[in-house]
Amino acid sequence: MAITDLLIDGPFQKERLNTSRPWVGSSNQRYHFLTERYLHLKERLTDIPNRLEVRLTPDGRVMVNGLAEVGDLEDLFGGLLGGISLVCNLMAITELPFGSPTG
Repeated sequence: MAITDLLIDGPFQKERLNTSRPWVGSSNQRYHFLTERYLHLKERLTDIPNRLEVRLTPDGRVMVNGLAEVGDLEDLFGGLLGGISLVCNLMAITELPFGSPTG
């Protein structure tokens, strides 16, 4: 905790899904500013959009990190999956296997 600037507490609760704030996925999650490093963001949290980082690796893997709803990911990657159902975990790094229909 001594090196933590910003702590977000509370488990992700699917029934309380809320992606309007950055870095959290459900409305029960709270921000705790433990240092002044990010304190300037406190009043602007609702203005900061969630982002999704997509990285393509040389071996054809697509690595997705960030927060998005499954429907948005399916819209983004659906054509590349060739009918494979997209399964992902919110707020986790997800590797999507491209190149073979079985992954």
